[in-house]
Amino acid sequence: MAKFASRRRGRIAAAILLAVLPFTAGAADVPASGKPGGRIGEYLMSLDAYQTMYAVALEQDGQVGILCAETYDIRPLTIAVLTALEYPEGAAHPTTGAWQYRFEARRCGKVRLFNLMMIARAGEVPSATMLPPGKTVASPLAMRSAMDLAVASIGSGQGKGCKEINVLNTDVDVPAKKPGAAWTERWTMRACGKDVPLTLHFAPDDKGGTAVTLPAAKKAAGGGGGKKR
Repeated sequence: MAKFASRRRGRIAAAILLAVLPFTAGAADVPASGKPGGRIGEYLMSLDAYQTMYAVALEQDGQVGILCAETYDIRPLTIAVLTALEYPEGAAHPTTGAWQYRFEARRCGKVRLFNLMMIARAGEVPSATMLPPGKTVASPLAMRSAMDLAVASIGSGQGKGCKEINVLNTDVDVPAKKPGAAWTERWTMRACGKDVPLTLHFAPDDKGGTAVTLPAAKKAAGGGGGKKR
C-alpha cells in the first residue's frame, strides 16, 4: 500500500450513501447527503479506508501514465453496501460483507473518479479490488466481463501486440430507460500510450446476469462479440 498523505479536510462532511444493494447488473450509485453513522459508518470512513483509496488512485494513475508530484485530496462520494456487513464487538474488521466506494482523487488541478470494492474476511484485513475508474453503473461482475471483452477487442485490433491495456475512464452513454433495462457505456482504454474509445452494451437478464457486447464487433461478426456474467 502507498503511504497516505492527503489532508483530512472535508472527509467527514463528504456525501455518503449507506445503501444495501445486491450484486445485480446496473446497480447505480445514488447521490447522497449526510454523514455515516454508528460503528460500521466510522469503520467505512476510517483512516485505513482513506489509505486504501489513496493507494488505488496512485496505482491506477500510474497504470495509464498519469504522474504528478502533489499528494491527492481524496473525496468519497458514495458507499454501496453490496452484501450485508457483520462487525462484531471486539473485532478489528467486519467479518462478512462487501462494499464499494466511489471517490474523487484531486491533484495537480485534475479530478479523476475511482471505484473500489472491499470484501470482508473473518479475522483478516478486508481484500481490496480495484474496479474500472469513472461513472460506470455496471456490477463488479459485469465490469469484469466488459474489461475482458475490451482488452480482447483491442488486443486483436488496433492495439495488436500491446501488453499494457488499462481503463482510463468510463461513462454512461445511453442510460437504462427503466430498472432492469439495457444501457450503453463509453469506455476509454489506454493501450501502450494510445487512447482507444469503445462502446459497450449491457443487457441484464432475468437470472441476475448481464450480457456485455461490443455493438460494432457484433454487427461486423453478424451476432458475435459478447460475454455474459
